[in-house]
Amino acid sequence: MKASFILMLVLVLTKDILCGSDPELGCCLAKTVGEYSYTYVGANTATVPARCLNSCVYKMDNNPGSLYCFAKGSLPVNCTSHAHFKIFNNYHSPVNGTIAFEKNNLPCNQFTQPYSVEFNQTFSGENICTVKNITGFAPRALQKDCVPYIKEEIEYSNFEIVFYPDPKGCRINGVF
Repeated sequence: MKASFILMLVLVLTKDILCGSDPELGCCLAKTVGEYSYTYVGANTATVPARCLNSCVYKMDNNPGSLYCFAKGSLPVNCTSHAHFKIFNNYHSPVNGTIAFEKNNLPCNQFTQPYSVEFNQTFSGENICTVKNITGFAPRALQKDCVPYIKEEIEYSNFEIVFYPDPKGCRINGVF
């Protein structure tokens, strides 16, 4: 997303903003404004001045303890947005389940999101948190739980639901 902003050197003086974030806010994970780089640290509508475009709060890279929000202006902005994830259903039946997200060094709350995906279709979304696990259930097949995806050392953002011969069930794998 390219837009013009001017950096507001709005210092937010409380540490309360670090307690969590709302994945629906549309905050960039990282951004550069002009020649300066910033990393998302959280969101808090109670302490962010009304001039800010949203409640997204950042720290300036290489400047510990600094807290900033942004307003419209003329400097170029480069946004590294949310992490995208996709679940492709390659199983012969629709699958319903949940996606659990975890903090993983980001100031977001752990939470679970339901999903439903038809055969040969993709469920996709975005979030600033890492996918911790994905469960699945194929209600029109054998009414059996899929073998879940559980986070591995490699963090995946693409997943596939496939046939798994135990007995004739499904499995959710992380894929590149």
